[in-house]
Amino acid sequence: MAQDQAAAPKSATSMRWVLDTGASRHLTGDASILSNMRPMDEDLTITFGNGGTGKATATGDVYLATTDAVFQLTEVLYIPEATESLISVRHATKHGLDFTFSADRCDISRNGHKLATAPSMGDAIYYLSGHSRRLDSPALTAKVKETPQLWHERFGHLGYDGLAQLTNLVTGMKTTAEEFKAAGEGLCEPCGFGKQHRAPFKPSSSTTNRPLALVHTDLCGPLPVASQGGNLYFLTLLDDYSKFSAVRPIARKSDTPAALKDTLKLLESLSGYKTQRIRCDNGSEFINEDLATYCSDNGIKLETTVRYTPQQNGATERLNRTLMDKVRPMLAASGVPKSLWADAVVTANYVRNRSPVSDRDKTPYELFYGTKPDVSHLRTFGARCYAVIPKPLRTKLDDTSEPGRFIGYPAGTKGYKILLNTGKVIISRDVTFKETGGSSTGPPGEPGLSDEEGSDADEDMEPAGAGPSQPGPAASRAGGSRSPPASKRPRRAATDVPAEIWREEGYKITGRKRDLGAAHSAIIQEPASLEEAQASEQAEQWQQAADDEMASLLAYNTWELEPVPPGADMAPGVKPIPVKWVFKIKRDANGNVERYKARLVAKGFLQQEGIDYEEVFAPVSKYTTVRTVLAQAAAQDMEIHQIDIKTAFLYGELEEDAAKGVLRYIAGTTGFGITYGGNSLEAFCDADYAGDCDTRRSTTGYVFMLGGGAISWSSRLQPTVAASTTEAEYMAAAYAIKEGLWLRTLLSDLGMRLDTITINADNQGAIKLLKNPVFSMRSKHIDVIYHFARERVTRKDISFKYIPTTKMVADALTKPLPAAKLAFCRTAMGITSMEQ
Repeated sequence: MAQDQAAAPKSATSMRWVLDTGASRHLTGDASILSNMRPMDEDLTITFGNGGTGKATATGDVYLATTDAVFQLTEVLYIPEATESLISVRHATKHGLDFTFSADRCDISRNGHKLATAPSMGDAIYYLSGHSRRLDSPALTAKVKETPQLWHERFGHLGYDGLAQLTNLVTGMKTTAEEFKAAGEGLCEPCGFGKQHRAPFKPSSSTTNRPLALVHTDLCGPLPVASQGGNLYFLTLLDDYSKFSAVRPIARKSDTPAALKDTLKLLESLSGYKTQRIRCDNGSEFINEDLATYCSDNGIKLETTVRYTPQQNGATERLNRTLMDKVRPMLAASGVPKSLWADAVVTANYVRNRSPVSDRDKTPYELFYGTKPDVSHLRTFGARCYAVIPKPLRTKLDDTSEPGRFIGYPAGTKGYKILLNTGKVIISRDVTFKETGGSSTGPPGEPGLSDEEGSDADEDMEPAGAGPSQPGPAASRAGGSRSPPASKRPRRAATDVPAEIWREEGYKITGRKRDLGAAHSAIIQEPASLEEAQASEQAEQWQQAADDEMASLLAYNTWELEPVPPGADMAPGVKPIPVKWVFKIKRDANGNVERYKARLVAKGFLQQEGIDYEEVFAPVSKYTTVRTVLAQAAAQDMEIHQIDIKTAFLYGELEEDAAKGVLRYIAGTTGFGITYGGNSLEAFCDADYAGDCDTRRSTTGYVFMLGGGAISWSSRLQPTVAASTTEAEYMAAAYAIKEGLWLRTLLSDLGMRLDTITINADNQGAIKLLKNPVFSMRSKHIDVIYHFARERVTRKDISFKYIPTTKMVADALTKPLPAAKLAFCRTAMGITSMEQ
């Protein structure tokens, strides 16, 4: 019935439609707006509200563009006598549209996505204004011309001189060097405000003669906005010989060693060469035991720069600048959320490896892989497109495609990465693109939302797989009855697209997109000293943070000022410890700067344990305890208050050994949560048998539930190999008994007394073995530690109850389960959707 589209056709007919709750079919008296017009199979006479009649002579489809979206009306009757065009609410509802009426307007939506608003004119009639046009008009069948501007955008806003040079270095590009040179520079507005050039660094004097002889690496970030995958940094690697680069978005600095090692291993497998040298700065993300051990074990020399001299590793500095010079105009021109910066960085790196570089007569791709890259599959980042819905996922009446935006070349598969208008990100091979060939000069539009005039602006490493892929030229074909209304015939990509190695894992963008802050804004570095803070662009914010810290220190009397006597007069065992400032940025869940923090700390690394201080510790809460408290609060209808104390460590007395921390909730996965209600304790324990294929050890699983919700659970391999299912279940029972005894003590402290805890098990042999006070020959080899379980059962601290396997909730913790059984276990544990 209706299909959201991404762009309104230009030169369309402006007209008014009336929403009619009594009409059985859509109708119009204007044949010029009907697409796929066909004669009626039967005579059909329509009676109008004024008593007149009209005969339907044909039927067709209408593409209607409003200020919110473009959607399709199907089976629209053409009646020459009709003076108004009507939308049948009854007919539209049958085909998936939703209408929400109020006194002054009617909102039209589909699957929660708003399509249009029809205001009421005060006469209880709702009018929808829009523009309509035939899909099969001549303008829609024009062939897409691959203009210099279009290639400029496809290559991440690469300069025209570089594009002219590229014509001899790649395949699949039909635009000539002369056309690129004639196009000139200065035609792209996003480039004008997106590229910020600095003075060049002095070129490195080092020379290499093969890939991976020298790899430059650097970490860029944190960026002011977290990516959709939760990343704030990206790691770059640059091969000195080929200039081939790799990009890896990561969430934390501490992820750097693992990401670097994984990337190096992959580059080595692709090139057939071993890494000889790595050049990086002196950051702790690179200078650490983990990376040093890896380099030592693999015969890699680790070279570092002098501190505060990034020019010594200028290659990656220039790479970071090049990538961000591409990312800024890509985001500005596309209008996608700034939280997609990681996809933009990865895409920018993808096209950079297929672009010319200085001092090389081949692209980095060809120098690394040994073959010219085919660029016929490249598309403009953020281009509007239509992804085909697979037949198994749609019915005969459903739309055959969904509109969205192109946001990259995915890892590990052949296809395109598409951000649908619904906010979902998918990978699709069958995609129709609408590339405008020119950037919008208006404000960036929302993904999936456009109007007639058009503010219509049209992760993760290099493609590899088993080797370089060489797709043939992309085929073009006209869309069918479901093709998008566009001023030019869209291009359909039906070729193999090279797969990338990494991408941000699956995510979905929900709600209306907000401008989360430009990724091209200055990357805020946390200063390492007071001098750096005072010299930074954020000096005022850091000074305010330091003033707040000093005020807190003084307010809570955390020190007494004592003069430092001369060295000769220093009392034995007394040594002054210097202090330093530590500066940190606190960010919210979206990665935006929340506040600047400064702490004045002692240089504890100058102290020696046992001489300058005694053993210290920081007590923290166990999550099982937290969940138990929450369950008790729910059972007794109590209220829970969460607090966060600013400079909490200053509230303790100095003579105390430790200060208790404040319980804090960490923002995590939304959707499902644990519900509590009631005051009963239930327990289940289970084990598989020899489930680990390598060691043949069994897996123990147990779960304790209070008030219908899980408070404690475990799933782990047993330390020894069990000789039978009975022994595996017996050992699982021992672990469950330990946890049960601890919970009984905890609940007693909370005022809930339990004499005996009952644990449900589904193995009769294990239950009998627990109750049998005599060792049998068959069970003697079980470690004696597990027989304390039998003692606890004998003392009636714990009892076991047999239940059938079909009711074993702990099954989900020991083995993979079918969907139905997994859903049963999940529900039994009190895990339910919070969105219901």
